[in-house]
Amino acid sequence: MSRLEAALEAAEQTKKGPQCSVAALLSKVDQDERKALVAALADPTRNRRILSEAIRNAYKVEIAQETLSRHMRRHCRCPR
Repeated sequence: MSRLEAALEAAEQTKKGPQCSVAALLSKVDQDERKALVAALADPTRNRRILSEAIRNAYKVEIAQETLSRHMRRHCRCPR
């Protein structure tokens, strides 16, 4: 493993901070809702604006498109 690969791996493992709002929502919904939400988040072709609006309508929670994108790319600070 190169030094760069090791540094990148270490950086990804040391993410600290509060959960993002996507992870917070996932922790509050029941198993069926979580499964549906995880499936929607796993679809890379899903439009983030439409997903954000659907989440707002379904769960009465505001989650910005950029927050969804960061979580889907695994660039948020929430633990996984």
